[in-house]
Amino acid sequence: MWFRRIAVVAASTVLAVAAGTAGAQAAINRQWRIVYHVNLKLPNYWWPGALAAPSRDQAWALGYTLKGGRISGDILEHWNGRRWRMTAVPGINLMPVAVAASSPDNVWLFSSANRAFRWDGQRWTRAPGTKGMPMGGGVVLGPSNVWTAGGTFCDASTLYHWTGSRWFTHALPGAVVGISGSSAKNFWVLTQQETVTSTCRPEPGVPLRAYRWDGSSFKRMRIPRIVNQHGLGGRLVVSSPSNIWIANIIDSPIMHWNGHRWSRLNKPPFDIAPAGIVPDGHGGAWIGGCWHWSAGTWYEIYAADACDETFGLVRIPRTMSAWRLGIATIGGRVESTIEVNGRLP
Repeated sequence: MWFRRIAVVAASTVLAVAAGTAGAQAAINRQWRIVYHVNLKLPNYWWPGALAAPSRDQAWALGYTLKGGRISGDILEHWNGRRWRMTAVPGINLMPVAVAASSPDNVWLFSSANRAFRWDGQRWTRAPGTKGMPMGGGVVLGPSNVWTAGGTFCDASTLYHWTGSRWFTHALPGAVVGISGSSAKNFWVLTQQETVTSTCRPEPGVPLRAYRWDGSSFKRMRIPRIVNQHGLGGRLVVSSPSNIWIANIIDSPIMHWNGHRWSRLNKPPFDIAPAGIVPDGHGGAWIGGCWHWSAGTWYEIYAADACDETFGLVRIPRTMSAWRLGIATIGGRVESTIEVNGRLP
């Protein structure tokens, strides 16, 4: 259950990329292109949503290796503006599961070992006060504004907030299934109600709930009714006060807030894959890895592998391009891949 929480929250959080001003329709690139693959002898996979791109020349991706059916090691890949390359994971037995950033010199690794590390542009240092603190995915809004989801016991969740000098604890009803934000006064949490049983099952027919942190407290927000029918949570992406996306993780509808009203996207020709939603900066979005929605039209994006097996998706800042974490068969072996939609920065 805790692993599912980490996967859902991490995927939701690390997709909260900054979008530019909505304007003209973006140029639609219909093809994903592999630019890097993790060439190891061991099977390897990405953590869901563990991808961050704080600038054109900086990006991070996080995965793991398997041996004998068990996790045997960590993978940390870094884009330096010229190429992707594997780099050392900080700490000992860190077991990182999520990465988030607000700038190239403020990148955070969150781990299932109840620790976090911060990259300052030159080196990794241990984040203060995180020893023994349960963490899932994170949202990094600045050096003194970091959120991470803590443990969930069916109908109650814990969030931790770093303010630069200490961590504050906040409780919300329901199970956290998504966190995202664009500023100190615009941090959102998406929850679902669960029945207290041995497996904490989502309550049937109960819609997702949303809460917004306004800088001092959480307030419940009015959102369209979205019922989680499969117990897998939802997708929440907050790019700005006038660009918010909420969806069920599998089924439509996909709802978009433009600063004045909620609108429902016309029915997509697919079920939403775990990759989620990434605004393109021009009013549209990459959705589910296989599709781009722009100006009311769905455009299919093709890949050498199965693009519905998308582990991470993020816009490359100040471009019309996006990074994608996928898998493909290369040299007769399945490898984790990093792909680009559009031009390389």
